[in-house]
Amino acid sequence: MDDHKRLDFIHALPKVELHVHLEGAIAPERLLMLGRRNGIALPYDTVAQVRAAHAFSNLDEFLGHFGAVCSVLNTSEDFADAVLDLGADARRQNIHYREVMFTLAQHQRRGIPLEAVVAGLQIGRQRCREQHGVEIAFIADIDRTMSAAEARAMVDSLATFSLSAGVVAVGMDGQEVGISPATHRDAFLRARELGFHTTAHLGWDEDPEAIWEALDALPLERIDHGLRAVEDPRLIDVLVQRQIPLTLCPLSSLAVEPGRYPDLAAHPLREMWRRGAAVTLNSDDPMMIGQDLLANYIDVARAYHLQRDDLVRLAGNGMRAAFVPEHLKREWLQQLDRYAAPS
Repeated sequence: MDDHKRLDFIHALPKVELHVHLEGAIAPERLLMLGRRNGIALPYDTVAQVRAAHAFSNLDEFLGHFGAVCSVLNTSEDFADAVLDLGADARRQNIHYREVMFTLAQHQRRGIPLEAVVAGLQIGRQRCREQHGVEIAFIADIDRTMSAAEARAMVDSLATFSLSAGVVAVGMDGQEVGISPATHRDAFLRARELGFHTTAHLGWDEDPEAIWEALDALPLERIDHGLRAVEDPRLIDVLVQRQIPLTLCPLSSLAVEPGRYPDLAAHPLREMWRRGAAVTLNSDDPMMIGQDLLANYIDVARAYHLQRDDLVRLAGNGMRAAFVPEHLKREWLQQLDRYAAPS
């Protein structure tokens, strides 16, 4: 497949996305507009200045800017606008389903009521469906720096709202080093009791032992990132044998940790793909990184010389890993097969 045909194939390829953060998907224009609407003093006045702030050298710098972005989300309408933008962006990329993460603790620490957050998600989700034909679901992430009791209380608070707002899962993100993933075992077990799916950010900064610990302690269905798993061949064997989905965001890794991953040739995705792990492609924080899901597909396809069947396999991995009923997965996979069938 030559590059021109590959690009056309990727653009029209039916896709889902499972790892994208609401806060990290806010466009610079929307960020500045929300800042003005809420009277928030941001450290930049123009789109160019916002984009210049996206030059990160490590995860801590990234998380600092992430907090500034969160500060402009204050009302249900703010959240609804951010979600609606995600729907329009998904339609542009032929993403028909997106699981969008949001870190509730970031907003509750600023005094934003849970009801305002959830109402905004619900409104935005409905508008996405009506205006763009895109289905949005949500993953409520535990901030790993929370206490075990705080995380459990957060999960309990979500139970009332899950169906109406489309919250389908509980995840975990934030600082890794020095905080055991098993800290939040009780919250994850409670999430499963309440019918939520589960996933967690693991193995970005922390070593493979932390991933082993999480697999033993938490009822996980997916792993977000999991990059350092490649340092332990036995761990990769387990991930392949169990076909635990990995929601990888390769261009995000390159942008946030350029010293660790200078290019896609050095990225763990290559080895995970070669070994047969259930890897999926995602954008993570597309506006803060400046690279969307299409860019991830295109750059990975070029770097690894992926062909038509490889791209279909990647898209299918995402569909099989989605937190949706099995009948929907079958429908999506049939649609993918029809698209990929020789004409």
